Amino acid sequence: MRRLTLTLLPAVLFACDDSATRERDPNLNPDEGVATDLGGAGGGGGAGDPDMTPTDEGVGGGGDAEPDQGRDMFVAPDVGPAEPEICDGQDQDQDGLIDEGVSNACGGCGGLPPEGCQAWRVSLVQNAQSTLVPDGVVGLTGAALGFSEQMIPGALCEILRIPASPVDAHLGQVNVDSPQANLNLGPVYDDRLGAHRYLNTPELGATTVHDAGDAVQVRAGGGLLVGPFDFTLTAPDRLAQVTEDDLAPIADLAQGNRDAPYTLTWAPGGDPRLPVGLFIGGSRPIFRTSVYRGTDSYQIDGRLRDDGEFVLAPELFGGGLPESAIRVDLVRQAELRLPLGSHSVSAQIGQRLRLGRSGPLERDAERPFQITNPSPNVREIAPGEPLLVEWSALPPGAGPLTVTLILQDNAIPERRQISCVVDDPSLNALTLPAEFTAEFWPAGDTDVRILALRWDVFRAELPAPDRGTLVRSQTIQMDLEP
Repeated sequence: MRRLTLTLLPAVLFACDDSATRERDPNLNPDEGVATDLGGAGGGGGAGDPDMTPTDEGVGGGGDAEPDQGRDMFVAPDVGPAEPEICDGQDQDQDGLIDEGVSNACGGCGGLPPEGCQAWRVSLVQNAQSTLVPDGVVGLTGAALGFSEQMIPGALCEILRIPASPVDAHLGQVNVDSPQANLNLGPVYDDRLGAHRYLNTPELGATTVHDAGDAVQVRAGGGLLVGPFDFTLTAPDRLAQVTEDDLAPIADLAQGNRDAPYTLTWAPGGDPRLPVGLFIGGSRPIFRTSVYRGTDSYQIDGRLRDDGEFVLAPELFGGGLPESAIRVDLVRQAELRLPLGSHSVSAQIGQRLRLGRSGPLERDAERPFQITNPSPNVREIAPGEPLLVEWSALPPGAGPLTVTLILQDNAIPERRQISCVVDDPSLNALTLPAEFTAEFWPAGDTDVRILALRWDVFRAELPAPDRGTLVRSQTIQMDLEP
């Protein structure tokens, strides 16, 4: 049975699968705010720093890495027999994934303590001008109080419990020291985000923190949950003989505006272990009302061999998605994952080129399928009773169909996400057991109660030795009544 992945953002929850993709809004710049990308076991996004809140709150279009899957770190060289994977932040089995199958929901080692686990990120990925904004370097990427799997008739479900970020649960002071700059980053709790932002003292704008070959030391004093740490990363070669304008034909392919293949070229780097990351993500609204909405999205988080050439064919995009908002990232970076007990810290250093295009915010197109129960006109359920979810006929597609229930109680506060991969979508129905709504059901007027169905309509794999899966998904979601 296909394995489902749950991925958490502090502000928004996502249901994800193991396709190495996730819906993000291509118009947002993560360098301008707190880092909010859960890699679970993975840390920052594969394309440098591709954190993006989706166009619609709720369910995204795929997943970066499942909670115990690990993270692409490099294209594994052809060496001797692989060793079994153990949880230590290394890649014993030489498959390019870190601690897959052996880490917990936060990328740490062992079970979850009563207070839960945290995943943090330190992103030292600079832009095309070789600068970064210090206030976006450190951020909480996820947290979990509990994670479990449950078989129900007709589906495999995963339940993720997410705590609010405690005001005093941070990393303490974080210092970044390099030959080019010294950053002094301190935590400030943001009530609006419900998480900590790390701000530099004194205030700095865009700053060059490293050049190629620089050794950069990162030190943190530790906080309530995560202990102190100290590590050094070496900056890889900058991207050369390629510009952000060279990414425009890729966006044209994704939007269905180009029929011919496109060859992207760049100067190969000096470390063959490091891949070049290529992230392509976009979305377009299908329809939207105040409580009922649909989104068409696509995404790939690819790992390319750093040989200086990659050919993209129109077939990769299945015809493209016209007028979609889109973001394309090309990145070369070195990465580290540091398990700290049940918690983890991931770090990236390198350079990213980025091209973005906006798309329409509102559309009223034909709905590819609909949620028929609960009715979009009523949206009422009986907490503590089995919840029958029904949908209309699905369009042709690759699958799977994922049914997700997203709940947030602002009075506790706690979030829960229950995501179920349906065995047979052609039955057009799935009954969620009473326990899913009996134990935890927020009833306040401002609480979150979202039911979402995501249908993967198209998938395409990058040819070896490159790695990555493009997934195009259609998501229908509604807000439920108390």
